[in-house]
Amino acid sequence: MDRQKAFTLQNGYLYLKACAVGISSGLIVTGYRYILNHAGNVTGLVNGLIQTNKLIILPVFLVLTAAALFTGFLTKKYPMIKGSGIPQVKGVLNGNFRFRWLPELIAKFSGGVISLVCGLSLGREGPSIQLGAYAAEGISSISKTENEDKKYLLVSGAAAGLAAAFNAPLAGIIFAFEELRYRMTHIGLVCIMLSCMTAEVVSELLLGQATAFSFRFLNVMPVQWYVSLVPLGLLCGASAALFNKSIMVSLSLHEKIKKEIFRPLPAFMAAGAVLIFFLHFSAEEVCFLKK
Repeated sequence: MDRQKAFTLQNGYLYLKACAVGISSGLIVTGYRYILNHAGNVTGLVNGLIQTNKLIILPVFLVLTAAALFTGFLTKKYPMIKGSGIPQVKGVLNGNFRFRWLPELIAKFSGGVISLVCGLSLGREGPSIQLGAYAAEGISSISKTENEDKKYLLVSGAAAGLAAAFNAPLAGIIFAFEELRYRMTHIGLVCIMLSCMTAEVVSELLLGQATAFSFRFLNVMPVQWYVSLVPLGLLCGASAALFNKSIMVSLSLHEKIKKEIFRPLPAFMAAGAVLIFFLHFSAEEVCFLKK
């Protein structure tokens, strides 16, 4: 039987597994998104408690310290959960790494949730991609999928994670080709499309159809203002370069901390400091800054 034909019994079984990958990725990433959307409520509640009673500051920093140490323990025990997750997926596809999908999925999810609740900014793209890849690894292990088919499912899971994270299935498909750059065939394309669409359906059923980024244009920019876009672009570029440089410097300082379990501590302490800093603003100003 020619495997390269569009539809064969073997390919059909693979496509069913791709749908299962999309459903599982959608469920996991949707849960992560839900917590991400509501994590700010916890910091807002703590902020309100501190405003009424300054003695709460000490317990808050004790909780942040415990959370930092626990996160450090997770990253030390499961090094694959560190970082955005995209390099890890690429490494697995290239045969450089191996996923321990269940413990690493639990560690990645729980570590991300703890960090989000404590006020750290993680975003949703990288973690969602890795969570989707873990879901695909789990489906592959349970169904005993090997060789090329397993890689098809892994790429599909990563793409489905991105699709569920932003309610954007097309973005997930493009990501698989542009970022992962894995050798694609028509079989791989069908797997990716099925996974992204099923993950998107799960995400919309649970969280609604709103897109991650919504833009509302009030008025068309007058032509005479176009010249202001040049300095604005220069300012944005310089700010981005400065921000990128600060990240690289912070990473180099981060690596200088010898005990890996203590490495998350400065970030968690900084989150606590920012929380205290917001006490100097009124409620209206805090809401404006959050926007």
